[in-house]
Amino acid sequence: MKKIITTLFLLLGLSSYAQNNLQAMIKNFKVTPQMIEMAWNGISPKILDKINDPLAKEIISKSVPKILNHDVNGAKDEIIAAISRVKNIKVLNKEYLAQLENNINDIIKSVQQKDIISALTIAANGLANVGTVTDSYIKNGTLDKPEANTPPVIASDNAKAPDLISNSDVQSKLHLDKNNKYLFYLPNGKIKDTTAVNKDVAAEEFSVSLDNGKKFNMTVAETSKPELKDASVEAIEADKDASEKFRGMLSTSLFQGKGQFINSEVATYPNLKTLKYTFLYNDKHAVSSMANVLVAFNNSTMFMIVFSTPANDFPETTKSFDELMKTFFLIGVDKVSHANSMNEASNKKPCEENRTGSIVIQNNSNNPYDIYIDGVYKIRIAGRGISEGLAINEGDNHKLYAKQVSGFAMYPTEKTKYLNCIRCSSYNWQIP
Repeated sequence: MKKIITTLFLLLGLSSYAQNNLQAMIKNFKVTPQMIEMAWNGISPKILDKINDPLAKEIISKSVPKILNHDVNGAKDEIIAAISRVKNIKVLNKEYLAQLENNINDIIKSVQQKDIISALTIAANGLANVGTVTDSYIKNGTLDKPEANTPPVIASDNAKAPDLISNSDVQSKLHLDKNNKYLFYLPNGKIKDTTAVNKDVAAEEFSVSLDNGKKFNMTVAETSKPELKDASVEAIEADKDASEKFRGMLSTSLFQGKGQFINSEVATYPNLKTLKYTFLYNDKHAVSSMANVLVAFNNSTMFMIVFSTPANDFPETTKSFDELMKTFFLIGVDKVSHANSMNEASNKKPCEENRTGSIVIQNNSNNPYDIYIDGVYKIRIAGRGISEGLAINEGDNHKLYAKQVSGFAMYPTEKTKYLNCIRCSSYNWQIP
């Protein structure tokens, strides 16, 4: 695949001028809160599965995104709210609140200037230590008393926090490229090998090993060229001749013209819209193989993601690749549109522009429920209450989860629903 991608770049004529401009743009780029949230949503199940204590799980679940965004007050509020939800305790202890703020500041100092993978592990481990501190106050019965003798202060040194997860654990499933241009998470396998395709080419190749024993290769590449200024998914899709020429260029570059074209479509993922081409070809070992080639554009830059696997494994492994693509976040291309159609885009309804639907949730119980969408807390609905329309990304198999907050004898009622969301559609869900 390295030779394949290099050939394509040579065909497109990546100039040193364009490459230098691209590197200058990357150098000035910072990881966005949206990227941080996606990284956390991807890796958090692996971390939270290792935690048995409900309070520690709730604290880490809600507070890590705030920590990674250096939001001291936000993290503090999430921790206090978690204690109220899980332990039904209103936090009043002034010494604890002051210590909590110091602990959060210590963690934020530790994650600053760190890569996103290191920041995730430091934040999770540091918050586990906060959970230990909190538990000591709860056991002493002083957390709900403003002025009270409190337990000894427990050191907030992150090095002493429980080792919930290591950098290597995160790196095997979460990838942020060295230039902070894209990020993805592999939910059902490990990224075994990552290599640069060519020192003169902005591309990486991945060897992926799935939990079911299957494997696939994946390459992410980008090129910047003035001639690509007006290229877009919409423009190529609408122009049949341009579409056929582009497909032919890919076939020639990737498979030396010997690949058999199977299908083309526009594939829209939660954070990326692409042209998707499927080919059947023989690899260098004469093994019958299949490939998905995904192409996206942004201004004068073309991004290409190539997935390849033996043909016999394709029906199964392509599902895993699509799951990975649901978490793929590409900077600057999350809202792909034609460079000359910005005015048209501005006239679209928000749900069209953001590719979302909405859901209204009605609580038929007398007790409050917390609502989560795809593992992310959204809202608490009071007894006999009804939510506003909650935005939900278009796409299949969104997980809706409701958990009773109070009013239960032993265990809270929990309800789960899976939703296939169509853009700009409205849905209703009645609980419990």
